[in-house]
Amino acid sequence: METKDRSSFSRKTGRSLEEKFFERVKSRPANKCHEWQGAFYLNGYGCIWWKFGKERKKIGAHQAAWILENGPIPKRKVRICVCHKCDNRSCVNPKHLFLGTNKENTQDCIRKGRMTGPPIKPNCPLGHRKELRNGVMVCRPCEYLRSVIRKSDPEYRKQRIIWAKRRKQERCAKSMN
Repeated sequence: METKDRSSFSRKTGRSLEEKFFERVKSRPANKCHEWQGAFYLNGYGCIWWKFGKERKKIGAHQAAWILENGPIPKRKVRICVCHKCDNRSCVNPKHLFLGTNKENTQDCIRKGRMTGPPIKPNCPLGHRKELRNGVMVCRPCEYLRSVIRKSDPEYRKQRIIWAKRRKQERCAKSMN
């Protein structure tokens, strides 16, 4: 008699998780999107309860499709995402999915023109050209002026003296321990 792997077995229904998954997929030809018919997160991605050993966890339907087709999603220092080539959040066709980091997923989103939010303005309110520095758009002339004004402000000078005294006290307290 054949025994089922308990990690991929649903105790309530007696069906494997694969059977549960494929019952919720509207299958189409291989090159088309396979639409998820199960539950959805509020952001539009499909979701399913999945069992990892003894632990049950709600994961994205597209992640479940990746796991069924290719095995577990690798764990790295940088978070790995299952991304869509087709930009259809309800698609679970493994041929439309690829692995990428959060950064790569965001770059893909920007490249395809799907990034929501206000457009990035190339100039500051005073008309200076902004530049990209460490992933943030900044205006160098305005940034310089703010630093000069802040450093010449008497209140700022008083605050800096207070901060320096606190740092000195903290260092002394650490060295005493």
